Parts: sequence; C-alpha cells; structure tokens
Amino acid sequence: MPRIHTVAQDGLITASDKLIGSDGAQNNNFATRNYTVGGISNFVLDGTHAGSFTTITSSGNGTIGADLSVAGNLAVTGNATISGNLTFGDANTDTVAFGADIVSHIIPDVTDTYDLGTSDKIWGNIYVNNITGIGNLQLGDAATDAVSEIKAYGDLELKADSDNDNGYTRGVEIFRTRFDMNGLRIHLNKNLYDENNNLVPDTAFATIEVGDVIYGLGNYGASYATNYSEAITSVDGWYAANDTFVHATDSTGAAYFRLSVASGIAYASNAYLTILPAGQALVSNSNNKSIKFYEGTTSIGTLNASSFVIPGKATIGDFTIPNTLGTTEQVLSVPSSGSELEWKSLNVNGYFFPSAAGTAGQILKIPSSGTRLEWGSSGSGSVAAYKTYTALLNQTGTAAPVATILENTTDGTFTWTRQSGGTYTITASSALFTVNKTIVFGNQGNQTNQYWRWNRTSDTTIDLVTNPSFVGDIGITNGSFEIRIYS
Repeated sequence: MPRIHTVAQDGLITASDKLIGSDGAQNNNFATRNYTVGGISNFVLDGTHAGSFTTITSSGNGTIGADLSVAGNLAVTGNATISGNLTFGDANTDTVAFGADIVSHIIPDVTDTYDLGTSDKIWGNIYVNNITGIGNLQLGDAATDAVSEIKAYGDLELKADSDNDNGYTRGVEIFRTRFDMNGLRIHLNKNLYDENNNLVPDTAFATIEVGDVIYGLGNYGASYATNYSEAITSVDGWYAANDTFVHATDSTGAAYFRLSVASGIAYASNAYLTILPAGQALVSNSNNKSIKFYEGTTSIGTLNASSFVIPGKATIGDFTIPNTLGTTEQVLSVPSSGSELEWKSLNVNGYFFPSAAGTAGQILKIPSSGTRLEWGSSGSGSVAAYKTYTALLNQTGTAAPVATILENTTDGTFTWTRQSGGTYTITASSALFTVNKTIVFGNQGNQTNQYWRWNRTSDTTIDLVTNPSFVGDIGITNGSFEIRIYS
C-alpha cells in the first residue's frame, strides 16, 4: 500500500519538487513511487507541447507575465516594440550602437535640462539644416582658447533682432480682420496679401488652432480697452459674405474665416491682429537689439540699426572713427587735437570742391560767383583771367543765327534766336553773364558797310543788333563773335 502524503498546493513546478506516479513497468508491478524533479527543459502552453525554454517556435506566442532576466545575450530577429521606460547599460563603460537610420524626432523629456556630449566627450561633425535655440553658442575650448571659426560658403548673416519684434508675417501671423458680437467672433478676410503683395494661400489659415492667442491693438472700445489678447476657443471654418457656413477647410465660395473667443477683445474695425501659438509671447517693437563685441567679459562695442561703436578699436592709423555721422559732402579730417577724427567740409581757402566730377583735361578754377570751385579747360595750365565763348556766325533771311563754336570755357550751353529783323538773342543755360564782368567782341564778316552793337539784358541773355539804322535782316557771313566773362 503506497504512502499518501498531503502537500500544500502552490501552483508551481520547480526543481526538487516531488512527483507521485508509476514507473510504468509491468514487471515492476506498476509500483507507485516518489520522483524528484531534477530540472525542467520543456513547457506546455494551452495543453500543447511547444518546445523547450530555450526556443519559442513560430507555432505559437509566448507571454511572460512577470520579470524576465537574461544572463547572456538577447537576439531579436524581427521587430521589437517595448512599452514603458528603457535603460541601456549600468556604467559609462557600456555602449549603445545604432546600425539603423532613425526615423523619428529625438525629444528630451524636460526642456533645457539634458546635454548632448560633455566637455571631455565631444561629438565630431554635426550635419544639420537649421539650429534653433534659446541659449548660448560656444566655439572652441574655453580652457585653451583654441582658435575657432564660423565659415559660410554663401553670405553670412548676423541678426541681432531676428525675433518677432518686426518679424511677424502678414497673412501668416498677422491677419486683416473684421469683428462681430462685440469682439467675440473674429472674421479673417479670405483675400489677404503678404508684404510682397502675393495672395496668401489657404494653408496659412489651416495653421490656426484652438488655444492660439489673438493679440489685439487695445484702446479701441470702452468695454474692452484693456483686453489686449484672448485665446481662441473655437475654429469655426469658412463662411460666405451673408454669414452662412460654407466648409470647415474648403474656402471655395467663402468670404472669410471665422474664429471665436471667450471674452471680447479690443479692436479697431478692419485692423490687423496677430495670432500666435500658445506659449509664444508677442514681443513688443524695440529696435534696440545689438550685436555686441567683447574682450574677455568686457563689452567693447556694439553694432545695431543706428550705430557701429567700437571705442578705441576701430582706427585709421592712430585715430579712432567718430560714432556720429557727418553731413553732406563732409570728409573725415585729422583733428587739431585729440585722437578722434573729425567731420569737416573739404575746402581750399574758403572754396568748396564741386559736387560733380569733371571731364578729361579739365582743372579746378575759382568761380565767377559763389564759393564752389568750377571745372574748366586747362588752357596754358594756369587759371585763366576770364572764360570765353568764341564762334563764327552765319545768318540768312529770317532765320536765327547759326554758330560754329571755336572755344567755350564757360561750362555753359548757348541758344541763338531771332527777335525781329536784324535783332538776335543769345541765351545761356545758367547765369553766366555777370554784370560789369561781361564783354562782347565781333563783326559781320564779309558784309560791307555794316556794323552791329550788343546789349547785356540779363545774367543769361545778350542781344545783338546788326544795323541799328536799318530795320531788317541784312545777313551775317562768317561773322566773328566772342563773349568774355572775367573772374
């Protein structure tokens, strides 16, 4: 008779457990014996033998309800999906290697907390399209002052004020608006144009979401004078001009895009309002952002929209450049004392240089009036006592005289007209005929028994009368004519 022993049931089979059973041998009279479990190599799933603990075949799935500890290597041939937190390695001597491409964003759990690399373990080259950040960018090794460089194969732009101070884009963040329901509903006009006068696509409206903040202009209504901003509570979609709903996303046949807010926002009719994502503050207009230059920790200069100031650093020889602008036609001049260059009007003994360039062979001359030097012909190389206009004149019938210019050092141009029979006028392009400094010489050439006279009538006109005793045109054939204007 076999001994029967009652054992507490724990639901688990482990090594050293006892089994009761027959050895199955007829010659042993099917004797009942106790057996000790020396080890477990096979397992049973849903009543089906599935293999050993070392291999889960493809014939079925395996589920482990508790912890799994692998002392050796783990190899997974297919895809692996792991839920929960992952920890790779337990010491800085462990390594992780990626043999595959990464097809997702890599986003830290907490912003501005975790580093990429350390001071003694530095990444090599980083290839990125854009770097956007809110912190500092350090080049080189602070301990060794190693030389660093910023290299740009195209233009290198340093922008100290590239945020939203003046950077909101019309039709993307800034929308032309109308209002109803005391500012609770906001209508964004469909036909909006950007700064380049290009029609804004519907995709700009699609970026607006519930929670975005509308920033108003303020001080436009007694009830909402101080409510400058309001979060969007609903994005209602596209509406026709008669205020009927058209479509949530399709603007065909629509006149405006409607939004709603919880509280009335201050506004001006048909104003521009700025819509920004939640958490992105509206930056006030302040044109005072500067690129700053340092020597160690000391600021030595700034570069902004209005000035470039580097005291003691921007120099020409031993002189510094002034931080103020000069006026028209001023030049930088060595000061009579001190080390800062001065803005001075360039002049020679009270005469200023001409505002325009001269032509080949001309020289600077003292003007007949005013204080600005004039460009004139060089002559013998010295400043001439007078300027001259010399020409041969021919006149027939009732036509105006025709001048063949032999010399003109006046820098002016001249026009001949006929006033009446025998009376002709030469007109200068500017006030050249200075009173008490203008003289005329001439004769009628091949015409005999004739004479003429001249009369300065203004700073720009001189009259020529060919025969004062005879009214009528008597003609001029190769007459000599010269005007001298003395300085």
